[in-house]
Amino acid sequence: PEDLKKEHIRINELASRKRAKEAAKRKLEEQKRKIEEMKAHKEEYQKRLKELLPLAFTEEGLHFTVIQSPEEMTQEGIAMHHCVAMYWNKQDSLILSCRNDDNERVETIEVNLERYNVAQSRGHCNCDTQYHDRILKIMNKNMDEIKRLDMKRRRRLKMPHRTTRVRSYVA
Repeated sequence: PEDLKKEHIRINELASRKRAKEAAKRKLEEQKRKIEEMKAHKEEYQKRLKELLPLAFTEEGLHFTVIQSPEEMTQEGIAMHHCVAMYWNKQDSLILSCRNDDNERVETIEVNLERYNVAQSRGHCNCDTQYHDRILKIMNKNMDEIKRLDMKRRRRLKMPHRTTRVRSYVA
């Protein structure tokens, strides 16, 4: 080439774009693989949490629903940029998604089914949101219903329960 430096820069830019495309493709393939893997565990998940899956409540413009499958949990994790996708097989956790009136994800909530409290509630990239305190208040208000449904589940599965004390989330 006439201008070696210019050609070098052009080739490096092309290579850089190619690497970025390949990385994006690998990331997408990995996400698809995770979703397929979670589909395979859907029946197990739904059987384990059968009594809790219909749970849903709305208060103060916030809508709370139990995540229905490992696949949905993976999608929640991808959308919210946090690690909830890994929680589908936590035996003593219930994961809920909180959305606003515009159906936008607000926070993802983990309820500890041993202590009946909010273990964590995280927004996008694990941050607290403007709704965080309201979410905790609403969750604590509805914890008796979660406990009632979980006790029904435990009887069906013949699971022991170590503690029944209701405790509130402390930040």
